Amino acid sequence: KVAGPTIYASVYGGGQDGHVRRDTHVTVVSGEIGLAYNSTNHSKLKTSNLDDDQWLHRGNVYGAGSGISKYEFDFDNNKIISGSVTIDGKDYAETDFSTSAGSVTRFTKVDILGGTIHRNVYGGGSLASVGPLKISQTYDPYKKGDELVNAEHSVGKQSFCEVNISGTVGSPVDYKAHYGGEVYGASRGLTTLDENSYSNCVWTKVVVWDGAKIMGNVFGGGDNGMVKKDTDVRIGEIPVVTP
Repeated sequence: KVAGPTIYASVYGGGQDGHVRRDTHVTVVSGEIGLAYNSTNHSKLKTSNLDDDQWLHRGNVYGAGSGISKYEFDFDNNKIISGSVTIDGKDYAETDFSTSAGSVTRFTKVDILGGTIHRNVYGGGSLASVGPLKISQTYDPYKKGDELVNAEHSVGKQSFCEVNISGTVGSPVDYKAHYGGEVYGASRGLTTLDENSYSNCVWTKVVVWDGAKIMGNVFGGGDNGMVKKDTDVRIGEIPVVTP
C-alpha cells in the first residue's frame, strides 16, 4: 500500500468550469492518485476504451481546471438554443465549449515531490487553458523574471506553466496498457473537436529532477493542447529544497 492519502479520481489546480484570475499551485508529497490499471478493475467497467470517462478523468494531476461543460447563449433571441445561427452574415455557436471554463489566467505550478500518479501530469488543464482570457486580450506574455513596467497589472502580460517532477508517474503495468505514465507541460485537450482554442498554454517549463521515475514520455507541450510561445524541458537536475 502506498503511504499517504488516496485520490480515486484526479487533482485540479483550477475549477470545474469556473476560472482562476491569477495563479495556482499543486503539490503532491505522498499518496496515490487514481487506480493502477489491471485486468480485474478494467473488466468491471462497461467499456474497454481507456479514454472512456471512467478512465480518462481518473489518475491525472492538472495545474489548471477541468472545463468540461458547454455554454449556452441565445444570440438571435428566439428563445431556442440551436447549434449555430447566422446574424448579419456572421456565424455564432449557441452551444459550445467555453474558452474560459476552468482556465487559469496567469501562472500554474505543479510539484510532484512524491507519491504515485497512475495516469498523467499536465501543467495546464483538462479542457482548460492557461493564459489571458480570449475576449479583449492578446497573447503577448512574458516569462517569470522578465522586467516590464507595471507588469503585475498589464492585461495579457503574464502566463507560465511550470511542472517539477521528483516523484513517480505511472507504473510498468499502467504504461504497458497505454494507460498512463506521461508528463506534459501544457493542457490535455481533446482530439474529437475541430478546434482546441479552449486548451491553450503560452509558456511551459518542465523539470525532471534527479531520482524521479516517469514510466512514459516527457513533453514540453500538451497532449492535444497547443502552446502559443515556447517550451523549456530540463532533465536530471538536482532538487533544491526551499522553505
